[in-house]
Amino acid sequence: MEKILTVKNLVMKFSNHAVLKNIDFDIEKGEKVFIIGPSGCGKSTLLRCLNYLIKPTRGDITFEGQDLKKTDINLIRTKLGLVFQSFNLFPHLTVLENIILAPTKLKLMKEEEAKQKALELLNSIKLKDKANFYPDELSGGQKQRVAIIRTLIMEPNLIMFDEPTSALDPKMIKEVTSLIQEVAETGITMLIVSHEMEFVKSLATRVIFMQDGKIIEEGSPNEIFKNPKTKELQEFLNN
Repeated sequence: MEKILTVKNLVMKFSNHAVLKNIDFDIEKGEKVFIIGPSGCGKSTLLRCLNYLIKPTRGDITFEGQDLKKTDINLIRTKLGLVFQSFNLFPHLTVLENIILAPTKLKLMKEEEAKQKALELLNSIKLKDKANFYPDELSGGQKQRVAIIRTLIMEPNLIMFDEPTSALDPKMIKEVTSLIQEVAETGITMLIVSHEMEFVKSLATRVIFMQDGKIIEEGSPNEIFKNPKTKELQEFLNN
């Protein structure tokens, strides 16, 4: 299998506090890798380091054969998408304007082409009628689905999701997880931080368990949930 992302000896320190401690892992093309672990263990920080929203203290990140320290990170971000738990939609822009902003600003699409593609994507999630609404006129589930569409219009090769359901109520969680399942079926590579264990079990090809800034254990969903090897993972799953 072809490796799409390689992380080696990744360390992230804030002042003297190490949030990430020598993180090593690979993701192969087409995998759906989930990261689980207790709050504050470094999961969200890891995703932000992977597309240099936070510059790591040290370590190497290679995406599609390119060393992130030696390439244009803005070009990398067009193919390495990140969906935030807090949606991060611009409140002063409509849904349509939010979606077309990046591809037009980066000159990847002309405005009319971007609008047509955005409307097609909105139609696919039954939100075309919300195209001219502002984010504060949407429900939490609608905002998150728009945030996912905003990433999809860039046609990334790897999408990262940072706890995409954490701010949602149960009905909205189902809306968002169903959309992520549909996107997964296209074969795209995914890296997802989640605390929804049933969602993890249903979609993951591999699960990484983190605690205290370190990868403690990783394996298939079956290995992680039915045969946890470490005391840390056993305690986490029993809580």
